[in-house]
Amino acid sequence: MNSNSKFHKYAYSLLWIPVAIPAIVVGCGVFLLRDESRFAAVLKNSPNVIYLVIATLIIMTGFWIYLFHTRMLQLELSEHSIKARGFYGRGGMKEWLFYDLEGYSLEKHAQKNKDVVEYLTIWKGGKKVFMLVDSYYSNYDDLKSAITSKVKLMGAE
Repeated sequence: MNSNSKFHKYAYSLLWIPVAIPAIVVGCGVFLLRDESRFAAVLKNSPNVIYLVIATLIIMTGFWIYLFHTRMLQLELSEHSIKARGFYGRGGMKEWLFYDLEGYSLEKHAQKNKDVVEYLTIWKGGKKVFMLVDSYYSNYDDLKSAITSKVKLMGAE
């Protein structure tokens, strides 16, 4: 049983967000600061607003980096282990042996514009090791069946 993850087109559609939002905010800020209106004068006289915008951009960028690191995983499943790389397979590799894992849990969440999104979470030592989201992977069902055949369901004896 060797299986590799394949990202769904929806997962790639998220890549523009951490680049576009800061670019739009910075572009609007530059435009407003070059303008000679009252708003530009307020911004020039109050650097706290600029610091607040910069802090917001840093927080948003950090959120997307966290998301790509924890949910956009490239997985390699073998007979004995799971290997995962974050950032669409460009991050560092982590490996977990199946017999060391505590178990898995399944959660389903209804969303406004979609049916139901399923999350498969792998646990080790009472902590989340990683999470798979069905809308990010085109072969989620294959990955799920491979993992659930080797790891037990949390709470089941």
